[in-house]
Amino acid sequence: NDRLSTEVFLGRNELDDSQVTVGDPDFGDFQISINRDVVYLGADDSRQGNDLNYTSNLIKLNMQYLAGNHVITAGFERDELDVFNLFVQHSRGGELDFFDDSGRGGLSGIDKFEQGLPDRIYYGSGGGTNNVNDAAAKFKSEQTTFYIQDEYFFENIDLTVVGGLRYERFGTDDKPAFNQAFTDLYGFANDATVDGVDILMPRIGFTWNKNDTTTIRGGAGLFSGGNPNVWISNSYSNDGITNVQLRQSFDDSLFNLPLSGAGRPGFDVPQALIDGVASVTADDASTSRMALVDPNYKQPNELKFALGATVDLPKGFTLDTDLLYSVQRDSAVYRDIAQQVTGFTAAGSPILSNVVGSENFMLTNSNRNADTLVLSASVNKKWDNGLETTFGYAYTDAEDISGMNSSVAFSNFTNVATLNPNDPLPGTSEFETQNRFTFRLNYKTELFSNLQTSVSVYGVYKDGQSTSFSQSGDGVEANNRNRRSLLYVPMLNDGAVVYDERFDRQAFDEFVSSEGLARGQFVRRGSAGSRSSGRIDLRIDQELPGFGDLKPKVFLKINNVLNMLSSDWGGQYDAAFVSEQVVGSSVNDAGQFVFEQFNTPETTDLLEDISVWAARIGLEVRF
Repeated sequence: NDRLSTEVFLGRNELDDSQVTVGDPDFGDFQISINRDVVYLGADDSRQGNDLNYTSNLIKLNMQYLAGNHVITAGFERDELDVFNLFVQHSRGGELDFFDDSGRGGLSGIDKFEQGLPDRIYYGSGGGTNNVNDAAAKFKSEQTTFYIQDEYFFENIDLTVVGGLRYERFGTDDKPAFNQAFTDLYGFANDATVDGVDILMPRIGFTWNKNDTTTIRGGAGLFSGGNPNVWISNSYSNDGITNVQLRQSFDDSLFNLPLSGAGRPGFDVPQALIDGVASVTADDASTSRMALVDPNYKQPNELKFALGATVDLPKGFTLDTDLLYSVQRDSAVYRDIAQQVTGFTAAGSPILSNVVGSENFMLTNSNRNADTLVLSASVNKKWDNGLETTFGYAYTDAEDISGMNSSVAFSNFTNVATLNPNDPLPGTSEFETQNRFTFRLNYKTELFSNLQTSVSVYGVYKDGQSTSFSQSGDGVEANNRNRRSLLYVPMLNDGAVVYDERFDRQAFDEFVSSEGLARGQFVRRGSAGSRSSGRIDLRIDQELPGFGDLKPKVFLKINNVLNMLSSDWGGQYDAAFVSEQVVGSSVNDAGQFVFEQFNTPETTDLLEDISVWAARIGLEVRF
């Protein structure tokens, strides 16, 4: 049947990927704070037990049928995953944190390190066994997809309309280990999965060739982001039984504590932590530092609207313009269900305390929406002499609820600047580049007879990404000294803030003035900028005489030409990750912020690896 075409695709993918730390893998992760900086020694906590193995079996069936002016497409896909994910932090040597309290009259991080006085020690392994492999997440899951669409051509007006539906469903028969102690504490089970989570996504689009010089296109639809297995895996290994994570503070020095194994400080964690993990059973499971999935979890999705046009202008120029507006719905977030709002500061921000359990992170959905608007335009021109140029500009105003920039539940929970970590508000996305200018120049000629020479130059200049001004989380959030609490900017005489005698108020006031911050309110998330970046790349290709079907050419690629011309040029920058702490603070009994230390913020990080130029010469042969 020449009207019907079908396609069958079968695929299998196997992965065995382990992460190996630099240096001695048995020496613990030492984090020594020096003012706002941290010195890291030893094996980082996330690579002390890290091995991912999975097998993916994929089947795709696709059908296309022609019926008059209709092109009907339908299909089925099923992706089956078999996962072994070993991700056990702190399992060899643990993590030891030494905080810098010198600004408050206490010991510095270095002093504590020299005396063997960590503020806290982490250790984790397989519950009941201290065998790290027993803590791995092992589960099977599948994603099933059906889709159908109809593409119809209105011949009399040269208009093509496409409409369709896409349905996705997640399934699994495997559950995390049931934790009775957690269920007794919270009143619901910890073993929920994404089994049965589904979403129906309608979409429609059009392309209208208005005339010989103008094409208009647009569409609207619901879109989803794929399989959330990287987050789901946390609930299988952090169930309070399988992977037990303990954190403890000790009054004595490491040099005096009973240590496990050979008793080597830095290599062997305190015996009390080993015994704590060994004592865990299904009947006496941990109810802290767990990860779980909301029984009512929904698949995050975006509602998108697009409109664009391509216009052929006089003298051979072509203009492309596009508008994209999207609304994030049911955004994935983590909540610490142990914490609840138990009060408010004098400035009006919530104070969260542990009410039931400690540090239990649930993957759930935000009930708030986040909007994004993208406007872009480009102009292209081709000349008869082989030169082609393209200039482009894009404007982006992007919000999100949480960056969800980690595979770890705890990190996803803490890596967002907010006032209420259990209910973050929409804010400027850390991935936003507000203004971006680009150009591309291509030139083709024949310096040698019948042998093409081509030169390509690409350049970009873009705004820096956003970050947030923050202050300490001490006193406003349980279990967290993270610097992600949004900064309060007080009035000159503000009853919500008192100042420690060591606080440099003049420098702080100068900072507020230079940044133009509004007083008497909290800063918005993502309202701090970072340095812009520019870059030019060059490629030159020269064809060589061939032999039969062999078509060789040599090429020269230079990345970051600006840095090659001057070491002061071509720097590539990123914003400070999540936030930049401006004020070290605490909360007194009256709910007032106590501003204890001012830190001159540095919102820009230099990305050294891509800020230097690199050149490559090569030979390419096609046959």
